[in-house]
This record gives sequence, structure tokens and C-alpha cells, in this order.
Amino acid sequence: MLRASGGALASSKEGDMYLFYRSARLRTTDVREQLAWAGAITEKVNHISETPVSLWSTVFSPASGTLTWTTFADSLAVLEANNDKLVVDSGYLDLVDQAGKWDAGQPIDDGLLQYLVEPEQGDQPPAYVTAVRATLAPHQFIRGIEVGIEIAARVKAANGIHTSFATSMTGGYGEVAWLTGFESIEQLESSEHKLNADANFLSYIDSDASDVYLAGVTTQTVYRRII
Repeated sequence: MLRASGGALASSKEGDMYLFYRSARLRTTDVREQLAWAGAITEKVNHISETPVSLWSTVFSPASGTLTWTTFADSLAVLEANNDKLVVDSGYLDLVDQAGKWDAGQPIDDGLLQYLVEPEQGDQPPAYVTAVRATLAPHQFIRGIEVGIEIAARVKAANGIHTSFATSMTGGYGEVAWLTGFESIEQLESSEHKLNADANFLSYIDSDASDVYLAGVTTQTVYRRII
């Protein structure tokens, strides 16, 4: 979904590609101090991790201000190695402890996505990303995956922006996600206008995609990159 450096939503090689993310919603107090802390812990992780990490915040979306850290990996072993290094680093653990004073009673959520349509390599990481999440309906898993891949292709045909498609390996079983990166808020806005005005795209959503995902649970979230 989101990339720290080396390209907008970029993959390092062919084959499996995973997106790991960690989200935390802190108390809405001491915002300046929180952002300074979030930047410091991101910098610390990037000194330790084998894969670059980005920091994002939700905007224009439910749970506004949620902080999300993301990284890409081409194997679960890489993610395991990252975690093993972090949990024995005293500086990192000290920073984790500091977050306790902003505890809002909300869980810290980890998630893992596996790409079926991988992100497209670019020169710059995106400034914004939209994430549309849906859940496959019973008896529609194969068709739902096929439709999900086709939706990603049709989004690009409608607005010219590459969209990736992934399945959740953790969290809600059968959950899928479409992830699109944008260079600016203006590009995001223009893209949405083009998509909503494309009759062929909307017709496909109304027909082929109408019964392969559970009704009433699809969500869309906008993320803005901080680091």
C-alpha cells in the first residue's frame, strides 16, 4: 500500500510481496509531542529494520489521526528478522514505553497483506494512498479474486492511476483491498472525479461485482504520508 523509500509502492523483485502494517490511535492530546515521538520511533526502526518503514496518518476518514507504520517484504522470514532485531533493541523499547502516556484504550493493530496485483515502481513515494477494503462473500472466493483483479485494471483504465490488489493474511478472513497511491491531494481528487464519472466502471461494479463481496462492510480510507 505504502512505501517508505525507493519508489511509490515499489516491489524489489518478482514473486511474493507482502505489506506489513501497524496502526495505533493515541489520545488527542499533546499532538506536537506525539508527532515528534512518532518521527523518532520511525527513524529508530529504519536504523534497525532490513526493510524501509513509512509513517502515515489517516485523513478525511473514520478514526482520524490514526498513525500507521508500513513496510514491504518479499518473505515472512524478513518480517520475522525485523521483529527479532527490534525486540532486543533497548532504544526502540524505550520509545515504545514512552507511548504509554498517550494510551487511549485502543488496541494496537498489526496486519499483513499479500499482493495479487503488485504496486507499480516509481521514482517517488506517494503523498497519499486510498485503501478500499471489502470482504469476499461465501461461495464467491474464486470469483471475488478474479473480479478484484479486474477492478484494479478498470480503475487504471478510468483514471490512469495504477491500483494494486491484495488479500489479507490476518484480520478478517476473506478480506481484500485495493490500494492506490497519489502524488498530491489534487491528483487524488481528480482521480475520484474520473472514476465516479466513468459509466463503464460503474456498470461493472453494479453487475459483476454486485454479489461477490459482502454488502454493507466495504470501507474506504485515505492515508497521508508523514515520513
